[in-house]
Amino acid sequence: MTCQAIAQPGSDGFTIPGIAETIPLMLPKHCYANAAIIATYYPELTYQEGILAKCIGGRLATSVRHAWNIGPAGEIIDTTPSEITTFGPGQEITNHYIPDDAAHDAERQGVAAQIGPLPRPLTSRRRSRPSLRSG
Repeated sequence: MTCQAIAQPGSDGFTIPGIAETIPLMLPKHCYANAAIIATYYPELTYQEGILAKCIGGRLATSVRHAWNIGPAGEIIDTTPSEITTFGPGQEITNHYIPDDAAHDAERQGVAAQIGPLPRPLTSRRRSRPSLRSG
């Protein structure tokens, strides 16, 4: 999986070298908005979308579409808190971030081979509209 370092937050957020302020943790379940707001407020950080693959007890279990930020040293900064971090002793949940770019196609294909088709990017999804016709 991606070999980028994952920044770990402190009790009040992330302390990143080169950024004077502490980067706060944001609202759960709002990763796209959170990452966009953080990238706007902290121009040193880059917005990134991709796949968040979750392993439970070291075994790949699931994946979701996700957004996060990339720090000045290339570290992953995920300000969207995860609500569950363990399923019990020896069942720790670890996150692996796979960016949406051609350089990471093999990683995405490897995840899909283990757990099934990956969610498509939001920009390519079509929303169905209810018909306005009656009967």
